Amino acid sequence: MNKRMFGKIFLSVLLIATLFVTTAITPLTLAQTSIPEEYNGLAETFKDFNKNYSEMPEEKTNDLKKELLTLIEQGTIKLQSNGELDFKDIQSKQNGENNVLYMPIEYKNIESTLNISALTVIFDNKGELVNYDERKIVADDKNYTSQIEIYTDGVLTKSENVQLTKEDFMITPEKEKNSDSILSFLKPDTAEAASWASKFFNCLDDQGVPGWVYKTLSVVCGIACATAVLCVPCAVGAALVFEADIMYCVGKANGNY
Repeated sequence: MNKRMFGKIFLSVLLIATLFVTTAITPLTLAQTSIPEEYNGLAETFKDFNKNYSEMPEEKTNDLKKELLTLIEQGTIKLQSNGELDFKDIQSKQNGENNVLYMPIEYKNIESTLNISALTVIFDNKGELVNYDERKIVADDKNYTSQIEIYTDGVLTKSENVQLTKEDFMITPEKEKNSDSILSFLKPDTAEAASWASKFFNCLDDQGVPGWVYKTLSVVCGIACATAVLCVPCAVGAALVFEADIMYCVGKANGNY
């Protein structure tokens, strides 16, 4: 092959590569910088919860579990959405003022991957009940919707169906998420200029958390997060199913790794 022919081939390959990178980086940059305002609020909810709440000691958790069972037996706490509590997966968190117990609510004929419903019970430092929050949040991957029912202290405070898209139920395959494609070396540079929320939500996408989860939660948490104590259930509901992914992405957005 003569030098002139080699030069033409080299320039052609270089042009194709340049066009590929240009078209590839544009949607990536948009994905990491164009975050709707309601998503920013949701990201801050997870960020603040991760910062302000810590694990509760086992002995304290067990004492509050007993108190919770007593309140349920007395009828002080009663589910309204015809679900069943999953006591096997009860979780606990604490901060300087409140102690929180939360657990999944299960429903017949609803897949666990389409259900982020939860009961959240908040106690003060004396072990007295502050309030409880029941959230039925289930998705329909056939009609591309999610159903929201929120009961605060047993009273229905919100009922809404959220219209979603087919893409909101898609999950990036592991082999694509972790591939060493030409885009992989572009991510660190573009992420540098991205907002905290952009980094957080892009991480959730990379971890395979479906879009319907945070789109629905952005609707759920908008009003509740005007009051700090009511904002807590917004964070813990999704955390029951996607806790490892969410906490990892909070740390990644913080630059911890």
